[in-house]
Amino acid sequence: MTQVLLYGPDGEPLLTRELPLLERQFSLQTLRGFSMEPVNVPSWADTAAKGLGAAGAVLTIFGAGESQWEQDAREFPHMSTGEHIFRAATTGLFVGGGGAAGGWMGAEAGAEIGAALCIETGPVALACGAAGALIGGFIGSKAGEEVGSGLETAAKDAWHGLEHGVSKVLSWL
Repeated sequence: MTQVLLYGPDGEPLLTRELPLLERQFSLQTLRGFSMEPVNVPSWADTAAKGLGAAGAVLTIFGAGESQWEQDAREFPHMSTGEHIFRAATTGLFVGGGGAAGGWMGAEAGAEIGAALCIETGPVALACGAAGALIGGFIGSKAGEEVGSGLETAAKDAWHGLEHGVSKVLSWL
């Protein structure tokens, strides 16, 4: 067995793993740790990934708002258009936005954790990072939607309280 140490930027060991390596086959600087050089991603791939991420966030926000619009149309057919727009916009912003932000953060953290737990290199490390990103993104999006739903409820309650207060003041005039 060979002990593999992975050091962080501050020199502290992050991960220790014993692996059955054939020393003759390859070396990962197994006794002192190893450093992983950053990968140079082509600029077109970086731009495409950012564009797809933004498109996904927009579609998530739109989807949440559209679902609220459809639900309100079924349950409250006599609701005014302004109320429809307000409810759909707040749901899209808070629930959809929370889901998109949570999914992004979860995918980032999951990819890091997946890659760190998988000490192999090459396709195996890519698979571990991708699996971690998928799991983290799913968990993060669900957590973000829950946080967004709570914020949405608070915003709607505040709006209705303000609306009630203004109408009461105007009734005194």
